[in-house]
Amino acid sequence: MKTPVFSLVSLSHLRILFWLALGGLLTLALLPSNTVQDVMFFSDKVMHALAFFVLATLGYWSYPKHILYVIGGLLIYGALIEFFQALTETRAPEWGDWFADSLGIITALFLVRLRRLLFK
Repeated sequence: MKTPVFSLVSLSHLRILFWLALGGLLTLALLPSNTVQDVMFFSDKVMHALAFFVLATLGYWSYPKHILYVIGGLLIYGALIEFFQALTETRAPEWGDWFADSLGIITALFLVRLRRLLFK
């Protein structure tokens, strides 16, 4: 099945990419902070927002009929990342990170919906 966004990419490929991105983000989130600093191009909060912007966009494209589950799942996922960081010795959970995650999700959904309205 082809996606409405990319005519050459199948829905199953987008879904695989979505799940790989989820796993990759969890890996980065649980690595020691000094290791992750090398890949941080912006501030911590901006990186959180960008990561969840990408996840929300991929989730929307991958599961367009289940967007409420994607949103809820990503919000819970962001909270779980903070919880798991509390269990590590090198990372510290922050509510501000989860708030940045939420802003990334909201921004992605707004822009995807706006694109749908403008280019319908």
